[in-house]
Amino acid sequence: MSSETQIIANQNNAKLGGVKTEKGKAISRLNAMKHGILSTLVTPDEEKEIVGIYRTLIQKYVPLSPIEFVLMERLSLWIVRLRRAARAEKEILMAFKNPRRVEPAYSFEKVIDEGYTPKISANNILVLNNTYLRYESSLERNFYRTLHELERIQAVKNGDQSPPPITIDTLVEQYSNRKGE
Repeated sequence: MSSETQIIANQNNAKLGGVKTEKGKAISRLNAMKHGILSTLVTPDEEKEIVGIYRTLIQKYVPLSPIEFVLMERLSLWIVRLRRAARAEKEILMAFKNPRRVEPAYSFEKVIDEGYTPKISANNILVLNNTYLRYESSLERNFYRTLHELERIQAVKNGDQSPPPITIDTLVEQYSNRKGE
């Protein structure tokens, strides 16, 4: 429940009309970004990182259209997910590079070095190792596609005549030398 003083302060603030500049509006737009779609894709720490990256992108690119804002949100997400992939790769490398070492000692094993204990399970490391390159390639492709679209829209907005993106469809077929195929 708001106090009488708080209600009066809110009414006075409302008379001022809020943020005036486009830059201020872009930054204040983040105030509502607390439990949107990104919260289902990232951890709370990553969500804070996304907001920080988003603010930096807003300052660099100064978006005006809703499309530009969406592209900035996507870029922020791609950056955080690429960082996540890099952290996962580090875990894989650290675990393989620093395994637990033991030596036989009578009826038990004597631990020489505990090695690196990964922050993720060995099974998850194997899954990540098998899918890591594909995952990272997909993220990078999405990141650069989004960045190029943002830069193209910004160039057009600034009066540059940028050619539209070119789409090329490719078909890959496997041929066999065996008869009947």
